[in-house]
Amino acid sequence: MKWSDALILVTIILIGLPIYADESICDIRQGIGVQPGDAVTITGICTVPTNRMGGFLTVLTQDGGGPWCSISVYDEDQSLSAEYGQCVTLTGVVVEYYEKTELVLQSIESVWDCGWQIPDPIRVPPPICIESLENSTIVIEGVTVIDEPDEYGNVTVIDRYGTEWIWLMSKTMEVYPSGTQFCGILAFIDFHFNEYKVRLINETAVDERPHDSCPWMGTACDDVAIRQFLSHPTGDCFQVNDRFHYTVTWTNLCHARPAYLFVILQIGDFFFFYPAFSSDLNYTAYGLPELGSLWWDALDFAYPGGAGGISCRWYAIALDPGTLDLISEINRLDFCLD
Repeated sequence: MKWSDALILVTIILIGLPIYADESICDIRQGIGVQPGDAVTITGICTVPTNRMGGFLTVLTQDGGGPWCSISVYDEDQSLSAEYGQCVTLTGVVVEYYEKTELVLQSIESVWDCGWQIPDPIRVPPPICIESLENSTIVIEGVTVIDEPDEYGNVTVIDRYGTEWIWLMSKTMEVYPSGTQFCGILAFIDFHFNEYKVRLINETAVDERPHDSCPWMGTACDDVAIRQFLSHPTGDCFQVNDRFHYTVTWTNLCHARPAYLFVILQIGDFFFFYPAFSSDLNYTAYGLPELGSLWWDALDFAYPGGAGGISCRWYAIALDPGTLDLISEINRLDFCLD
């Protein structure tokens, strides 16, 4: 590939603006402008996938997340299938099911890989309005188990702030003896048999590191985790008018810290550095948030075609500004332009 051809492709990639659609799950959860029996249309990010709850329930969260902004969708026919991080637009009827606000699915408009920012788990130091966190993904920080599971799998744990939580464990999970301490649990809050309980978001959501080696306790720093997203082409390569949507998420399980963030586009044998997409070395100096994520919606446009089957790759990397040491993996994402 010639340098001039690569430069033309980069110029094409720089064209385009993002388009978003969103409805207010937050208002529905708080009863603002709606009441039980109303039909509403929502768009949300899937934060608890359909298969997690046996096919009948899916949890959707409004873009941006936060308290009051997640809702479960009940689907009697099990026609909805959404994976973690996908976006869903649907219509449902608002119901109060045993004091829990839900939607009963009426119709599905679309389920797609959107690349929107997946909300970070909510940290919950006291005081807590537990109802506001219904269906939300939370992190229980600095866990201590204080009793054995009962016959239904309920076990009481206490977090670093002294708040007690009822953890509903699956029957296949390891039983933690009373007094066991570990770093944290990623869970969502469900209303189950007339009380709020936490369920794991997946079967790997227990961080068993001790309190003295735990990011949530401020006693350890993890490497920056990187999630690159690129919309899927209709074929093996991006074709004319395929949506080309590229995002990067940097998750910092550590204290707030500065970083040099590199995003590099490789086209053939040539490398271009974001945000200028120049062959000259450039990067973004940024302060990463404490125990949270930074999200870049980098590119969004209709691909005009004409590349001729070129293999390409995105790289995303984080460096420590003081030492220039890697503080992340070298994250790679391959794609092809036709």
